[in-house]
Amino acid sequence: MLNRYFETAERIWMNSSVIKTEYTGDEIMGVFPAAQDAVRIAQALRLELGRLLGEVGLGIGVGLHIGPVIEGLMGGAEVKEYRFVGDTVNTAKRICSEAQPGQVLLSEPAFLQAASAVVTGPTFELSAKGKAEPLKVRPLLELVSTPG
Repeated sequence: MLNRYFETAERIWMNSSVIKTEYTGDEIMGVFPAAQDAVRIAQALRLELGRLLGEVGLGIGVGLHIGPVIEGLMGGAEVKEYRFVGDTVNTAKRICSEAQPGQVLLSEPAFLQAASAVVTGPTFELSAKGKAEPLKVRPLLELVSTPG
């Protein structure tokens, strides 16, 4: 099942602007240069992986956040991997952890960058580990179709 899950995800973002993806257990992190492409891929993941996981009684929740990241080769003397880390990555993880099955949550900065491409529900706040202030998030309802 995990192989089908990852293969489906890879097919979804194959023709996107994704810079890097990482798998940790059943979790996928994708790094995108633009919020609008990240939102489009998040919606596709929600729908297609949601169908796949629904076959076995599971679901998918997605969290999106934007901001600066630290990137580079990280590890010990013998084993290094190219990784993305930092507060932006941690915040995205916290938002993702709060997303319910079938839900895509956008942080306020992600929403502001993708606003012309999305319809969202109302803003609400999440308490997140390591954050002094609650995070403002919005559930993605649908993508705005562009003529053409």
